[in-house]
Amino acid sequence: AAAELGYTPNQAARALTSGKTGIIGLWMSLAYSKYRGQVLDTMRNLMQVIDFTFAVTDIDEEYHFVQTFDRALRVPLDGIIAFD
Repeated sequence: AAAELGYTPNQAARALTSGKTGIIGLWMSLAYSKYRGQVLDTMRNLMQVIDFTFAVTDIDEEYHFVQTFDRALRVPLDGIIAFD
């Protein structure tokens, strides 16, 4: 009946019950470089394979440590990949 009605589960509600968001954080500098672009593309492809979404946070060289990480941690994540 749910499929016939076009029901899709609410991801926020599922996260509350399962304790998992399906989101992986990727913290890296987004300053342009061909290598960083390749990393982003590879990560995007990997996240699709494992059915996760990733949230990218720009960590540049001149950041205030506390503000950047406080901002990045506002989104509930299942894990974080920090890329230097």
